[in-house]
Amino acid sequence: MTLYKDSSGRVAKKIEDMMEHHFKEEEDFILPPLGLLPLLANDQIPQQNKEIILLSEKVKSQLNHMSAEHQLIKAYLEELKQASNIENLPEIIEFENEVFKHATSEEEFFFPVSILIGEYLKLKSVIKP
Repeated sequence: MTLYKDSSGRVAKKIEDMMEHHFKEEEDFILPPLGLLPLLANDQIPQQNKEIILLSEKVKSQLNHMSAEHQLIKAYLEELKQASNIENLPEIIEFENEVFKHATSEEEFFFPVSILIGEYLKLKSVIKP
């Protein structure tokens, strides 16, 4: 999408840069706790228990920051949508819809579950069988 040299391409480049940064943050501290769900579902405690609790705390402390990034991405997407309406690029509208779904999934599921995993591990470390 950033191959377009018109206004859509310029806005798409801003989105690409922001999303690249945002995805790096997710990889660093949101995805590691989520990757433990199968282990936790089998009532096993990971060896990296303390590290995961710290990552979950980071998710909690970064919620406002992550939400602000989502709002910025959504604003860029709205700008892109307006530019694509003028330039008649329907694939951009489809992209905007997919990114919006992704952000909603993160805010409603991935972020809270990452935090809950840390809280669960805290409880499990206090209440040992």
